[in-house]
Amino acid sequence: ILTRNPDWSGPRPGFDEIRILPIPDVKAAERAYQAGDVDFTSISVESLASFRSNPPPDSEIVQKPSTGYVWVGINMDHPKLKDINVRKAIQWAIDVPQILSVAYAGQAVLATGTVPPGVVGHREKALIPPEGDLAKAKEFMEKAGVTDLTLSIDCLNDTTSST
Repeated sequence: ILTRNPDWSGPRPGFDEIRILPIPDVKAAERAYQAGDVDFTSISVESLASFRSNPPPDSEIVQKPSTGYVWVGINMDHPKLKDINVRKAIQWAIDVPQILSVAYAGQAVLATGTVPPGVVGHREKALIPPEGDLAKAKEFMEKAGVTDLTLSIDCLNDTTSST
């Protein structure tokens, strides 16, 4: 609970106290907001379109850019991934817009690198076209002399991570 400082000599705030209720599950926080139990919350990416099309009464949805991002990390020490051509083939084979559409309900903004827009060092254009190019990926696999590559991927799949 945050309370107004009686010794504050500046302009008087429009509240006597603020109660902060940590709700780690974003879906529970959304329900609390819709029920009127909290005045402010984050919402999940999956719920964003629904909140936009049918916002709760007296609500304002504010979308802020994120510095969080998800990436594919390649273990260059793995025997199957030592050849740079194999790694390039993987990069060119990935259709990022398709992944974003499915994983983030079409609400995520495509990144062009690890530095987000508005931050010094951001690049306007991705180094590899975001939709990839399977023909180019196959060319790199041919350069590597690899015809049958099987790999496994570990991925984050939860609803408790920040969105």
